[in-house]
Amino acid sequence: EGTYDSTGWGMVSRKGKFIEQVMQGDRSQRSAEDISEVSQYALASALASGDDRAVRVAELEADIGRLTNLQGDHEKSVRVAQGERHSADNSIDYFNRRIARAEAAAALLGEDKITPENFTAAVKGKKLAGDRSEAGLAMMAAIKKQIPGHARLTGGNGFEEELATVNKWPVVVRAVPGAGSKVYVDIHVMVGDLKVEVVQGLEYGSIPDDGPGANGMTTRMMNAVNRVASMPAQLQNELAGTKKMREVADKRARAPWPQESELFDKVAELANLKKEMADESDAAEAAAAAKANPPPAEVPAEAPAAAPAAEEGTDSTPRFSMPEVPEAQPFYSALA
Repeated sequence: EGTYDSTGWGMVSRKGKFIEQVMQGDRSQRSAEDISEVSQYALASALASGDDRAVRVAELEADIGRLTNLQGDHEKSVRVAQGERHSADNSIDYFNRRIARAEAAAALLGEDKITPENFTAAVKGKKLAGDRSEAGLAMMAAIKKQIPGHARLTGGNGFEEELATVNKWPVVVRAVPGAGSKVYVDIHVMVGDLKVEVVQGLEYGSIPDDGPGANGMTTRMMNAVNRVASMPAQLQNELAGTKKMREVADKRARAPWPQESELFDKVAELANLKKEMADESDAAEAAAAAKANPPPAEVPAEAPAAAPAAEEGTDSTPRFSMPEVPEAQPFYSALA
């Protein structure tokens, strides 16, 4: 206590803070509850100083650092929740539009479901002959044949176009170029304004060109059309789940940080302590400087000399001295 150790520990603390700032690169760290080595150095410096206020300053700085990290984690959590809430809002808008289309499509479909017995297919308005397997194989072959020569695909932009029909429902094919010479294909069936997915991200070379493969693809098309009747209820369930997620995200986004007042109080206490100690230090330095360099002593002015006192029994009347007159000489000797 009261030695140079206080200064040494203070230097170690300052260097440690700089090193910690450089090394803090882990973005996945959620909080910093433990007391760091830097805080321990600062506390050691305060203890060596012998001033209880310095110890309190070190404790406050450690607490403020911890609380600041927690505040940053809270702000990150709020931003994440805000993003989730925004995403949920977009999903809710999507589901509302999708539900309206699904309800209209279900009404349009009615009881007109596709079965293996009533399945028909056409390409560019031309009905394909044969049963479901034969018609399906011819449809897949026709679609596969049209994709490579499509002008927009060869131009590198991809395309989306109606290339066939299943019963009376359009089959929309979307093809986009991938890396190298690869082409990826999405196939949908349109029921009214509702686009119902059949297959997505299918590589062009995987489009079936045999009987079993074509059978599987036509089965998917039939199921896509037939599930339209149940889509409104399914979408309503998904909408309800999204709304619950939105409520949770909204609560997180609006949640206040519970330790905000604690941080505010500690920052104010630290500022007051530092000001008090700084004022005392300035006063001590000023006193030490005054003691080391005292002002020059003032020399008193000399008083005028007093007239000598007259002796008792003597005449105190001032006397005047007469100049000495030379002895008179005879007139003749002055002429000589």
